Amino acid sequence: AEAETARLRDQLKAILAAEIIKKLDKNGLTVRKAQTLTGIDAGDFSRVRNADFRRISVERLMAMINRLGSRVEVAVTLRRARPAPVMNYEKRV
Repeated sequence: AEAETARLRDQLKAILAAEIIKKLDKNGLTVRKAQTLTGIDAGDFSRVRNADFRRISVERLMAMINRLGSRVEVAVTLRRARPAPVMNYEKRV
């Protein structure tokens, strides 16, 4: 379960980072200009551009997007896990 949670968190970070990069590119913002505009450290924007997410949280990424003028909505859909198939082995005599 922990590995699955980490995998989902990493996927979410990648999606959010891609949106930040799109916004930066669309507005022609360098990491320094983004810092001036948002008040968020240029190092955070640099980490996003370099896909270095180890020291940046999902919440921080969401704040970056919000300060760049976009809104973040996260929807979670839960599905019931399928039970593992039962294997029937017949012993032939």
